[in-house]
Amino acid sequence: MKADAALTALGRVATSLRDNPSRPVTLSIGIATVAPDQAPDVAIGNASNAMYKARTAGGNRIIVDV
Repeated sequence: MKADAALTALGRVATSLRDNPSRPVTLSIGIATVAPDQAPDVAIGNASNAMYKARTAGGNRIIVDV
């Protein structure tokens, strides 16, 4: 899945969760792109860094690391 498709899909999920008045939720999501030759631990680290940036930027956001 490409980063823009992931951003669109996760944006919809985040909106539906945040808009549920019976269960308030906040989300910080990190998305990373992966090169074919990239080691899995590097890809996971990139996604983790993107999530950390989303959280420290105030939460309730999605950050894409490309």
